[in-house]
Amino acid sequence: MKQADIVKETGWSNAKVSQLLSGMDEDGDIDKLRIGRENLITLTADEE
Repeated sequence: MKQADIVKETGWSNAKVSQLLSGMDEDGDIDKLRIGRENLITLTADEE
């Protein structure tokens, strides 16, 4: 899912979404892939 779509769906600011996603990326919960000027967000596979 594109980061811009998350902003639209939640109604949160781009800055808030960016901060939350950065924290989730550091924790290993998601993967962020930069494509041009957009971020593609995917959930990481559960390794259990």
